[in-house]
Parts: sequence; structure tokens; C-alpha cells
Amino acid sequence: MSQSTVAINSLNKNVETMRGEIQTNKFGVCMLVTDLDSPTGGVQSISFCLLNELDKRGYKTLVCCRNYFSLQRNERRNGTLLHRTPTFNRFFVVFNSLSYLLDGLIWLIRHRDDYDIIHCQQIYAPAMLGLLAQTILRKPVVVAAHRSGELGEVNGLRKTPFRKLRVWQFHKANFWTVLSKEMQGEVESLGIPSKKIKLVPNATFIPKDAAYLSGIKNAYRAKLNLPYEQIVIFTGRLSAEKGLDVLVKAWEKIHKQNPLAHLLILGKGGGFPDIESEIKSLTNELKLNETIHFLGFKSNPTEYLLASDVFVLPSLTEGMSVALIEAMAAGLAIVTTDIPANEYLCQDNINSLLISIEDGDKLAEAVNNILRDPKLQERLGRAARERACQDLSVEVMADRYLNLYSKLIKDK
Repeated sequence: MSQSTVAINSLNKNVETMRGEIQTNKFGVCMLVTDLDSPTGGVQSISFCLLNELDKRGYKTLVCCRNYFSLQRNERRNGTLLHRTPTFNRFFVVFNSLSYLLDGLIWLIRHRDDYDIIHCQQIYAPAMLGLLAQTILRKPVVVAAHRSGELGEVNGLRKTPFRKLRVWQFHKANFWTVLSKEMQGEVESLGIPSKKIKLVPNATFIPKDAAYLSGIKNAYRAKLNLPYEQIVIFTGRLSAEKGLDVLVKAWEKIHKQNPLAHLLILGKGGGFPDIESEIKSLTNELKLNETIHFLGFKSNPTEYLLASDVFVLPSLTEGMSVALIEAMAAGLAIVTTDIPANEYLCQDNINSLLISIEDGDKLAEAVNNILRDPKLQERLGRAARERACQDLSVEVMADRYLNLYSKLIKDK
């Protein structure tokens, strides 16, 4: 029996153990999230994963988001009743916020008999809407924070109007979930007691294949038409906090020592801010176009991960990167920064190699060491996948939330 099979069997055993603690009574969950339709983004990915898993298990699911892409106002998607509030322009923040609060509240009241708990993804508009609805409907509310650090939600809150009113409102939430100890400290700084905060990591589906298994990389390279001897990969938003400029500049040194290596960059520009055009210009300026490939958004990133040798995430800040978790689940050797969110998932020289932020020399050294050492590559990949199977699967994340939901409904 392969180690990959053992890891999957261990995952299934852990899931069944946790599942036995969950009430058999089925209830309804209404998720509030600002944007569910963008093709990239960790919050979108986690929201879909959780909703789909709850629906698969027979729980009624609803979701309210903003209609940024002029889609149907109301539809069913994989069993979830989805409502989109009117938007004017993505940059008209005040009008879109008012529309989300007013239209969303009317929709929540209209569908009040279809759900028993409100789950707010992020502490901005979703939490405001959920806690406003709580005042009227008396339903338990869970607020999930998703980003920490300088660009995090709590620090962003300090710059918004009516901060004191919002913080006062936050104290009415029944429970909070966070992605790291750093994030928990930030939420506690708002006066939220630690007993009302639970760490629930992000998650992903665990693929049956692993990159370190014999023949897997070559099989996926053939399938995806990737004629490269060595592949380094980044997946995610092409935005400032990801540190992509450091990666592109370091690529000169990486490719000089490993001339057969190619860098795949999967993803599109995103917020905080979008730097896709700047990164492409930097690649042109450094004359690296022949070995750095911008592939844009891909709906099958796991297949590209399974075709690769090294995953690199040089982020300056993270909540908890879904792309990083996907790379761990695929069994890749990982190079990433030693920021708190990454350190929760990664242990240096055990399941990854950790570097300081904006240290291009150390990044190049770490990637080169892995490319030159197949045994190191396999050791790191196996350990990363084992951690993902034990703690970072969608099934385990859903069990954690269902245990929390059940308790809040019981204590209501």
C-alpha cells in the first residue's frame, strides 16, 4: 500500500471520527460573502468548498453576495440558493455597501424559514449584514476573518468610518473563526473574548495523485502539453502582497543554475492592488520571457501542480493561502515566506523551505537546492501532503464548522 493511500485512509478515519460527534439533525446555513463570482481568490474558493460539502451532506444552503458581473439575481448552484444584490460599479463602494445591506436584509427576512444560522465571510459588509439581520431575526451568527497583518481586515477596519459602531456590533456575534494565532490576536484586540474565537484552517480537496509518486509528473505534463524538464510554479492572484516581483527577479539566478527550469505563473490580477501588467513588464525588461510563462486563470490548477517540481509563494502577508494548501495536498516541495500564516502550515526543512520576505537571494538558493536534490524534493512533498490529509481537507473543515453550528443552534 502506497504512502499516498495510507494518508487518504487516515484522512477518512479522522473525518468519520469527527463526523460521529455532529448532530444528525439537518439544519440550514446562510452564507454572506461580498464576492462569490470572481474566478480567483481564497475566500471564493473556501466559500464554494464549504457550501458544496454541506449541500452534499444534505444541509440546506443559501448564499447572498454582490452582483459584480451582471449575472442572474437569483439561481440555484449545486443545490445552493444564491442571491446577488444589485451593484452599480465595483468602485462605488458606498452605494454597493448600502445596496448589499438593504437588499440583502430584505432577502434574509424573506427566506428566514430556510436557514438556522448565518455565516459571515469576512468582517466588512457580510458581518454588518449578518449582525443587522441577527437583531431582527434572532439567529446565531458566525463571523469568519480571512486576512491578517498590515493588509488584514482588523487593520483595515481601523481606517473605516464608524469604526466604534462596527466594533460594538461585532461583540454581538455568537462566535468568530480565524485562520491563525496572529489573526486571533487581532480579533481579540477588538475586545472579543478568546472563548468566542476558534481557529478553523482553510482547506482543499485532496487529489488521489501526488506529485512525488513515480510517473505522475510526466503524465500530467503530457496531458497539459508542458514540454519542460523542470517546472517551478506559482498559483494565485497577481497582486502586490504576493511578492511576485521578488520571484521574477530571483528567477535570473535560478535559471542560471538550472537552465532546464521553467516558471509557470497561474492566475490573474487581483486586489491589494493588481500588478499583473507590472510583473509582465518586469519579465520583459529582464528578458526572461522564454522561461517565465503567464498562463492566466486556470480552472484546473491542481493538474498543473501535479506536473510541477516546486511551488513558490513569496507572500508579504496572507490570511491563509488556499494556493499553498492546494500545493501541499498535491505533494509538492514548497518554498514560501516565514510569515505567521505560512508558519502555521509549514515547518522549515520538514514539509517546506522557509525564507524571509523580500529575500530574493534566499528564495533562489532554496529553489535551486530543491531542483538539484530529488530526494529533498520527495521528502518535503510527502510531508506536506501528509499534513494536508490530516488537517486541511474540505471534509475536516466542514466537520469543524458543523460542530460549531450545531452547538450554537443547541445553545440558542
